[in-house]
Amino acid sequence: MSGGGVTSEASGRLTGSELLTAMTELNSPALAESPVLYAFLDLNGVTAMDISTIQLRAAADLSIRGSRYQSASRVVAIHANGDLAFALARMWQVFVEQTGWETHVFRERSQAVTWVRARVAARFGIQAALDIDGRNHAGNGSA
Repeated sequence: MSGGGVTSEASGRLTGSELLTAMTELNSPALAESPVLYAFLDLNGVTAMDISTIQLRAAADLSIRGSRYQSASRVVAIHANGDLAFALARMWQVFVEQTGWETHVFRERSQAVTWVRARVAARFGIQAALDIDGRNHAGNGSA
């Protein structure tokens, strides 16, 4: 995490267990002292997904629990160009509505980055360390 934000990229086959591991780390109680203000998840490199609805719901439950560990809200953008990734991301978005987070799913990376930058600046008064071309200023993780 850098500057209050987390970026994560997934590529190849994304499994439910990989998703749950990433969501556990992103929503850890240990982050309460250094809250995640924004998250940018890039699923554009995902070529296949092996994620059940039960696993997706469990990932959302981790997010819901994680939202209780920090007082600040979170801005979350998911870049998902593929139809399945986009649909699952939208399903996760509906599941986590109760967090109060600002979430959005985009098919175009440039739109996702522009939205995160604007929302993070307006909400927290900081600059989100993201590049439109895919090189993030904050470190890249992988889901």
